[in-house]
Amino acid sequence: MPKSINILLPVIIMLALSVQVNAQSELDPHDFVPPTPGKAESLPADIPASIGNSGTDIRSTVAASSAFLKEYKSNVHATRNARDVAVYRDAAPAVVLVVTNEGFGSGSLLEDRTILTNWHVVKGYRQVNVVFKPADPYKMPSDDDVVPAQVIKTDAVHDLALLRPRSLPARAIKPIKIAALDTVEVGADVRAIGHPTGETWTYTTGIVSQIRPNYEWSYNEKDIKHHATVIQT
Repeated sequence: MPKSINILLPVIIMLALSVQVNAQSELDPHDFVPPTPGKAESLPADIPASIGNSGTDIRSTVAASSAFLKEYKSNVHATRNARDVAVYRDAAPAVVLVVTNEGFGSGSLLEDRTILTNWHVVKGYRQVNVVFKPADPYKMPSDDDVVPAQVIKTDAVHDLALLRPRSLPARAIKPIKIAALDTVEVGADVRAIGHPTGETWTYTTGIVSQIRPNYEWSYNEKDIKHHATVIQT
């Protein structure tokens, strides 16, 4: 009989961020044309403080622009693009390719050195192979990157399985942490890393569209009916 495992989140990597984000941190540096370099000088005394009837105070505008530029420069590193690059660089090495004689799927290396994947990926197997992301993305996986793994637990209803790899690559790999479900909110950012149609270590982003308790699904009419609390994205 399949053994139940108390894990709610499958292979997708979900990193929930705060919805309240500083608007300036979302600026795209490509949308901003910096001023021509030159010597900063104070406004001449004979220039009026306002233009026409607009009531615009030139000195206040210049001061506000200077403050904005200073804040912009300090926040460029926190833009969405920079955050995504950092997330992928940090998490992708812990995402593996699970390979069987019939196909492949995605898996995530957890803190206890097990790998979380889907039951339908390893169905009928007691041992599979897992491929870790090569340290050099432009090279094929080495012998150190391809490791046999034993299927130690399965939960067909929740479509989950745990694998225990025989070894890990010699290089350090930061495992993925599973957060409590109550830390996930609708509207939060989502990151996903996987191997759709064999395109390995693909990265994409989205949002939590909804949390669905006791959601039911199946992969074909003859397959088992799965149900679990899932995060829709």
